[in-house]
Amino acid sequence: MHKKLLFIVLVIASLFFLAFLIISRSAVELKMIARQVTAGNYHTLAIKTDGSLWSWGLNNYGQLGFGNTRNSHSPLQVGTDTDWEFVDAGGYHTLAIKTDGSLWSWGWNGHGQLGLDDTKDRYIPTQISTNNDWDFVAAGDYHTLA
Repeated sequence: MHKKLLFIVLVIASLFFLAFLIISRSAVELKMIARQVTAGNYHTLAIKTDGSLWSWGLNNYGQLGFGNTRNSHSPLQVGTDTDWEFVDAGGYHTLAIKTDGSLWSWGWNGHGQLGLDDTKDRYIPTQISTNNDWDFVAAGDYHTLA
């Protein structure tokens, strides 16, 4: 009886140890891959260490930047650019700055929060003005600060 109990305890301990290793490895991989992560209302974006931009989640206004309104249940790359420096997710819109200092926005624009002088939604990253001296941007639910 004691041998069976010992065997069960060892199996359970081994499973816990294996789960710990898997979780720890996943956390380390994420830390090495993502330089920055931000979340809005039901959508998430990340900049990888190679400067590429990835997004996933709800996409009803194009806030993921794929050129459509299809939701994504896993991270997909936004375009092919690898010069993204900073990203911030608002309620249903996204803003980002590239390494050259240019400012980009996309998603819901019902209150003009994309900074493009209109209220038309954008489904892909769209450059805001020709200025290249943007340092920081913050996206709220219905507004943006830059």
